[in-house]
Amino acid sequence: MAYTDSNAGVHLRVFLQDSGANIAAYHNDGGWNYQGTVIGPLRPGRRLAALEWKTGTELRIFYQADDNKVREQAQSEAGAWYTGEYVS
Repeated sequence: MAYTDSNAGVHLRVFLQDSGANIAAYHNDGGWNYQGTVIGPLRPGRRLAALEWKTGTELRIFYQADDNKVREQAQSEAGAWYTGEYVS
Protein backbone atom coordinates (compact mmCIF):
# COMPACT_ATOMS: atom_id res chain seq x y z
CA MET A 1 0.00 0.00 0.00
CA ALA A 2 1.26 3.48 -0.71
CA TYR A 3 0.09 6.97 0.07
CA THR A 4 1.54 10.45 -0.33
CA ASP A 5 2.05 12.97 2.45
CA SER A 6 2.64 16.51 1.20
CA ASN A 7 5.30 17.04 3.90
CA ALA A 8 7.26 13.79 3.57
CA GLY A 9 6.56 12.33 0.13
CA VAL A 10 5.53 8.73 -0.57
CA HIS A 11 5.03 6.22 2.25
CA LEU A 12 4.90 2.46 1.72
CA ARG A 13 3.22 -0.10 3.96
CA VAL A 14 3.61 -3.87 3.68
CA PHE A 15 1.71 -6.57 5.54
CA LEU A 16 2.99 -10.16 5.44
CA GLN A 17 2.96 -13.44 7.28
CA ASP A 18 6.33 -13.63 9.03
CA SER A 19 8.39 -16.69 10.02
CA GLY A 20 6.48 -16.86 13.33
CA ALA A 21 3.17 -17.18 11.39
CA ASN A 22 2.03 -13.70 12.52
CA ILE A 23 0.70 -11.03 10.19
CA ALA A 24 3.29 -8.29 10.61
CA ALA A 25 3.36 -4.66 9.48
CA TYR A 26 6.31 -2.79 7.96
CA HIS A 27 6.48 0.88 6.97
CA ASN A 28 8.95 2.65 4.66
CA ASP A 29 9.76 6.35 4.79
CA GLY A 30 13.16 5.95 3.13
CA GLY A 31 14.04 2.83 5.17
CA TRP A 32 12.06 -0.22 6.30
CA ASN A 33 10.75 -0.20 9.87
CA TYR A 34 8.97 -3.06 11.63
CA GLN A 35 5.71 -1.75 13.08
CA GLY A 36 4.59 -4.83 14.99
CA THR A 37 2.30 -7.80 14.86
CA VAL A 38 -1.22 -7.19 13.59
CA ILE A 39 -2.65 -10.65 14.41
CA GLY A 40 -1.37 -14.15 14.94
CA PRO A 41 -0.02 -16.62 14.99
CA LEU A 42 -2.07 -18.19 12.22
CA ARG A 43 -1.46 -21.38 10.28
CA PRO A 44 1.03 -20.74 7.46
CA GLY A 45 -0.50 -19.84 4.11
CA ARG A 46 -3.48 -17.87 5.41
CA ARG A 47 -4.76 -15.23 2.96
CA LEU A 48 -4.91 -11.51 3.73
CA ALA A 49 -5.84 -8.23 2.10
CA ALA A 50 -5.13 -4.70 3.30
CA LEU A 51 -7.21 -1.58 2.72
CA GLU A 52 -6.49 2.01 3.66
CA TRP A 53 -8.08 5.37 3.02
CA LYS A 54 -7.83 8.93 4.34
CA THR A 55 -4.10 9.01 3.41
CA GLY A 56 -3.22 6.16 5.72
CA THR A 57 -5.22 7.03 8.82
CA GLU A 58 -7.88 4.36 8.25
CA LEU A 59 -6.39 0.85 7.99
CA ARG A 60 -8.11 -2.53 7.78
CA ILE A 61 -6.64 -6.00 7.39
CA PHE A 62 -9.00 -8.73 6.24
CA TYR A 63 -7.57 -12.19 6.86
CA GLN A 64 -8.43 -15.87 6.65
CA ALA A 65 -8.51 -17.14 10.24
CA ASP A 66 -7.56 -20.68 11.19
CA ASP A 67 -11.28 -21.58 11.16
CA ASN A 68 -11.32 -20.44 7.46
CA LYS A 69 -13.62 -17.49 8.26
CA VAL A 70 -12.75 -14.01 7.03
CA ARG A 71 -12.11 -11.62 9.91
CA GLU A 72 -11.00 -8.00 10.21
CA GLN A 73 -8.37 -6.18 12.25
CA ALA A 74 -8.61 -2.38 12.29
CA GLN A 75 -6.11 0.27 13.31
CA SER A 76 -7.10 3.31 15.34
CA GLU A 77 -5.80 6.78 14.48
CA ALA A 78 -3.46 6.37 17.48
CA GLY A 79 -1.94 3.30 15.78
CA ALA A 80 -3.34 0.52 18.03
CA TRP A 81 -4.77 -2.58 16.35
CA TYR A 82 -8.17 -3.87 17.50
CA THR A 83 -10.61 -6.58 16.42
CA GLY A 84 -12.90 -5.30 13.71
CA GLU A 85 -16.05 -6.80 12.26
CA TYR A 86 -16.68 -10.46 11.56
CA VAL A 87 -16.90 -10.61 7.76
CA SER A 88 -17.97 -14.14 6.81
